Amino acid sequence: YSIFTGDAAQKYILFKENKSWTEAQRYCRENHIDLASVRNQTENQEILSAAAGQWVWIGLFRESWKWSDQGTSSYRNWNSGQPNNFYGQENCAVIWTNSWMWNDLQCGGIFPFFCYKDNLILVQENKSWGEALSYCRQHYVDLVSVPTEQVQNWVKRRAQSASTSHVWLGLRYSCDLHFWFWVSGEEGRYQNWAPGKETGKCGHTGAVESGAGQQWVSLPETEKLNFICSKHGIKDICDSGYGKKLLVQMELTDTALLNMRDPAVRRAVFQKIEKKLKEQGMPEFKLRWRRQPNGEIFYQKKEDEEKKEGCKKPEV
Repeated sequence: YSIFTGDAAQKYILFKENKSWTEAQRYCRENHIDLASVRNQTENQEILSAAAGQWVWIGLFRESWKWSDQGTSSYRNWNSGQPNNFYGQENCAVIWTNSWMWNDLQCGGIFPFFCYKDNLILVQENKSWGEALSYCRQHYVDLVSVPTEQVQNWVKRRAQSASTSHVWLGLRYSCDLHFWFWVSGEEGRYQNWAPGKETGKCGHTGAVESGAGQQWVSLPETEKLNFICSKHGIKDICDSGYGKKLLVQMELTDTALLNMRDPAVRRAVFQKIEKKLKEQGMPEFKLRWRRQPNGEIFYQKKEDEEKKEGCKKPEV
């Protein structure tokens, strides 16, 4: 059976049934995303707390010690003298909870294991990009963003099961600002465009190939495709009351003399917000703007627009 525990419940699921490393990898890939990667000491501690004294498989294996999900994290927490590849047969990594350190063991050993919690949902309904965005924000959180290669690998596995040749991502081109952006507000330099397919045209949005190289392409937003939603993000915080991200909507008044597209103006607004938060006892935080689906950060509110209270979802 599985158990969700503490902060690790945001990312990991512990399965207490004993499996070999290869069996655990197969189970995680078929039913969730992959065996868990451990990227830093905080994540290592989360897993240790949830493991409750058991030895557990993680997704590290001997091929220059790579992660099963193809993540690039260089974090390691080997026990003294490890990995030692005893008898040349120890090719998989286990967290040894009596020392809180990692050991290499034979992959056929039988232990509990951690999978990544599955936060991506492939919706096998054919919708336009705008319809897909509305669906994801209504039923989950958002159309998926792909800010890293690790997330791209997860998306590729979901896209393989699509019934259309391409699958919508939460990627859109801004005609006014002339750049591609993630509608969730995610930031990242990672890109995976197919050669010649990064077409910056009005009304074009981003999709990933469900077959072949599974790279990104630019398509008219009116095409009807399957799409991938993300379950993790702002909605989790609104529903549960806790989390590490918070979406705040603010209203600016008396802006007639301000150009809100001017980076200097936005920076000045940012600085005032930061100052207020620090004054109220929040010394450590990171702010960023969340863009509207048209690429804009601010929009002019109509006089008759209804005011909504409670935890608000981003406007479509």
